[in-house]
Amino acid sequence: AHGYNVEERNAECRHISHTLFSKIWNPYSRPSHVTIWLGDLNYRLQGIDTYPARNLIDKDLHYELHDNDQLLQQAGEGQIFNGFCEGTLTFKPTYKYNKGSSNYDTSYK
Repeated sequence: AHGYNVEERNAECRHISHTLFSKIWNPYSRPSHVTIWLGDLNYRLQGIDTYPARNLIDKDLHYELHDNDQLLQQAGEGQIFNGFCEGTLTFKPTYKYNKGSSNYDTSYK
């Protein structure tokens, strides 16, 4: 869903990076050895439908979704996160859940 907004997501990611790390915009920015990015950057899984993706997750095969991950694709192409590296993802994706449950949100988007 909403795979067509990739460039908009990339632009927002670049804006965040520029705002945080540019000395012009952030006079408190200082060199560091580690930077931790946290937050929902709104990237999606692309090229796989919801139920097959959730089936892989339920079977602990979530690593098979990495090729469908827009954020990983864009970072690999050098569109975002230039100069950053990420460790291997070993946990299940963190999606929205149905209120009051541990079941993934299945409502139409």
